[in-house]
Amino acid sequence: MPLLGRPAPWHVDRSVRPSTVPVSGDGTAAEPSTVYADGCTGSLYPGKPEDVARYDAAFTDIRKRSLDEDASRCLISEVAEDYVQR
Repeated sequence: MPLLGRPAPWHVDRSVRPSTVPVSGDGTAAEPSTVYADGCTGSLYPGKPEDVARYDAAFTDIRKRSLDEDASRCLISEVAEDYVQR
């Protein structure tokens, strides 16, 4: 799983929660694109095209900023070392 480096972009912390999943339909009226976002008070299913586009842009940015496999392993090792030292 690719990780984001530190510090993470603001939208990762605030608007795109870890349990947000893009659920894409084909964009037609019969199968519109939507997003599933789970929260502590319930679930949201934003389906307006502008909302789906906003989440899509955020996920595209997250993928682009994600560390590669080796860098992700390094970050996990660094965090594990920090944790052990505490």
